Amino acid sequence: MAPEQIDTLIIAALINAVPAVLREIRLWWFARKDSQNAAEKRLPPGDA
Repeated sequence: MAPEQIDTLIIAALINAVPAVLREIRLWWFARKDSQNAAEKRLPPGDA
């Protein structure tokens, strides 16, 4: 394989990976936000 072909494959693989990575980040972000909200709701009023 020529180096140009390898570069093209790497670029294609990165482009294909972007949506999956963004989805993972979004899932992690929402999970983190939900756990923060849950923790705040568990605190009795006045103890924050």
